[in-house]
Amino acid sequence: MVSGGGLTAAAASAGFNGSFGLFQKLPSINHAQVSPVIFNFWFAAGIVISSLVLLVKYPLVLTPWGILSGALLMVSTASTFTAIHRIGLSMSTGLLSGTSIIVSFSFGAVVQGEAFGRTALAACAILVLVVAIVAYAAAGQLASAANQQSDEDGDVEKPFIATIREQIDNGSLTGGADGQQQLVGAAFALLAGTFGGVLIAAPIVTAILVTVQQGPWPSLHSKQAALPGIASGTCWNLGNMCSIIATTDPQVGLSIAYPVMQCGLFVAGLWGILLYSELKGKWQLGFWLPGLFVLAGASMLAAAK
Repeated sequence: MVSGGGLTAAAASAGFNGSFGLFQKLPSINHAQVSPVIFNFWFAAGIVISSLVLLVKYPLVLTPWGILSGALLMVSTASTFTAIHRIGLSMSTGLLSGTSIIVSFSFGAVVQGEAFGRTALAACAILVLVVAIVAYAAAGQLASAANQQSDEDGDVEKPFIATIREQIDNGSLTGGADGQQQLVGAAFALLAGTFGGVLIAAPIVTAILVTVQQGPWPSLHSKQAALPGIASGTCWNLGNMCSIIATTDPQVGLSIAYPVMQCGLFVAGLWGILLYSELKGKWQLGFWLPGLFVLAGASMLAAAK
């Protein structure tokens, strides 16, 4: 019997992970022209602040791996916010969901040597995900061309150009029936170390990314960006914590929780389409259909484990 608590946590994770990007789309952020890199800095602050509650039970342990993890997370989320800024919340979430699943699977299979009971099914799942990514990119290009033509005809509609970005989002999720309490504790202890890494890495990564842009140093826009950025980081953090609770529930596990959590893709799509009109009319199919392929691929990978 599936645990209601674990399933609820998986659904909550999907909701939080599908919603953290919408804070970057707020009118105050757009009006102030806040750089995605600067928004990412405040996002990191939100992760750190919302993680302080973990220190009540779990010690802060700074390790090289924790700092590296925090640095990779900052680069990943900076790429995410840049993608949202350029191509919109809906399409960017679709692309990063597909690619992050493939990267997570590859890391587990190649680096960690994880075994899959159904290799053929796993291979088919990767193929389905690749098809979804290509479909998202193609749909974005077609919609962009159509929108540009619409602009020339005087019908103003927000254009966007789809590009493929590979990144690790929340990393590989693990779970099991044995030693649930120990696993949850170890996971949250690791989170405390990772967030300590974020605390150290965030200003360094921000400085590097700003320097690479070869432009004037942007303002921190603390008045306009601090609260939305911190709220975005807190939202992401809550989603990550819920994912740990869901995948470590022995009655739910990875095979059920992982596909449910990938529904965050559809949550982000709803925000982008309903609130910000990123896709209109028939072009909405360019989001929903590939999204079903992503969900199918995630389900197949979970079943192949």
